[in-house]
Amino acid sequence: MVAGMARGASPLAVRAPHFAPRAKRIIFLFMAGGPSQGDLFAPKDYITQNHGKPIASPVGDDGQLRVGVAKFLPMAPVAPVRPRGQSGLMLSDLLPNMAGVADELCMLRAMVSDNKAHAPAALQFHTGHIAEARPSMGSWISYGLGTENENLPSFITIHPPGDVRTYSASFLPAMHQGTPLRVPGNDREPAIKNLRDPDAKPSAQRRRLNFLQGMNQRLLKRVKTDAQMEGIIQSFELAFRMQAETPGLVDLSGESNETQEMYGIGDSKTDRNGRACLMARRLSEAGVRFVQVTIDGWDHHGDIRTALPNSAGGADKPIAGLIRELKRRGLL
Repeated sequence: MVAGMARGASPLAVRAPHFAPRAKRIIFLFMAGGPSQGDLFAPKDYITQNHGKPIASPVGDDGQLRVGVAKFLPMAPVAPVRPRGQSGLMLSDLLPNMAGVADELCMLRAMVSDNKAHAPAALQFHTGHIAEARPSMGSWISYGLGTENENLPSFITIHPPGDVRTYSASFLPAMHQGTPLRVPGNDREPAIKNLRDPDAKPSAQRRRLNFLQGMNQRLLKRVKTDAQMEGIIQSFELAFRMQAETPGLVDLSGESNETQEMYGIGDSKTDRNGRACLMARRLSEAGVRFVQVTIDGWDHHGDIRTALPNSAGGADKPIAGLIRELKRRGLL
């Protein structure tokens, strides 16, 4: 994991992988709540054929009595699911834009979870464990490969899930924890909270930071070694450097109208997710090793005929726009 890491180098310095990779960076889109796969990309013919018919046995294969199963009836997909592109990938009519990039997608149908509840399942998805505090996948990527831009974190999470453990570095150095970022609702809101001190000039901040870091270094010498403290020292320096580069990256006003329209920016239904996906592309292109975008609203416990089209409509165009632009820019 740490091949090529020189002794004493920055913990975020680029590391040489053991094998030459095809991909250099990751944009991870997390659909919080869990989209209904049977409605969107994995239809079951048996369920469709028996739509509305009672088929559940009152006694399961395990011999246990099922109570109240008669009221649960099979339900066909909310919208037709059809083969798309040359690959024939099955996608719902609710995802028309993603249908247009079907041949750029690879569907992995081997995912399982050890817990059906949202919180532990989401934690396992991000860390591999249901309850234990372990590093998130973004933190492992950061730890193993470093960043390509010393002025930016190697792991950024846009609109992160509520559980900080899903982007935590856990026992890895603190520098590898995900930096939370949000899409501002207006020009007065910062994308990263507390990044800039409005009451101090950069030169004053630099002097103040030098004084603080001097005390930190003296303490570190006394304790000899402390990975967490070393991470904090590095984090302070990174935060100072980020003030120069981050504002330009999160400002989307310079993007063309064509690009913004491709992501659905300006449409109330897709604007938030469109801005997040476009920001992810800009951060990745700038050298951030792992960018995570959380697109929520998929926890449908009722009224799925209305709720699922709304959720799909808010995510379909931004995601397809991101895929199209990554390919157009040679980043896919």
